[in-house]
Amino acid sequence: ELPTLLNNLRTADSDFSINFIEGDSADVLPRLIDAGKLFDVIYVDGDHEYDGVTSDLKNSEKLLSEGGVLVMDDYSEKSWPGVYAAVNDWITDDWDILFDQYMLWLRKKC
Repeated sequence: ELPTLLNNLRTADSDFSINFIEGDSADVLPRLIDAGKLFDVIYVDGDHEYDGVTSDLKNSEKLLSEGGVLVMDDYSEKSWPGVYAAVNDWITDDWDILFDQYMLWLRKKC
């Protein structure tokens, strides 16, 4: 849950910076690309249909720093087959799979 995550992050002894950006990924991600933003971690819980997931993946890849981590929510959720299919059609050898359960964690190779 978001409130628990936020509380844990506030109490963590760390120097990292976190930006929570909420909105429709079809609108938000292109704006971030146009602004030249890069992120070390991107967590996507967006459109669950094949075309929307593919768009989210392509846009997120442009926003991810080298060695960055992309997390796709609902990857193995059977009620969202578009997520699984889009990710499997998109993924290449440019990615290391870090975790493959309900969510898929990928690291962009340098």
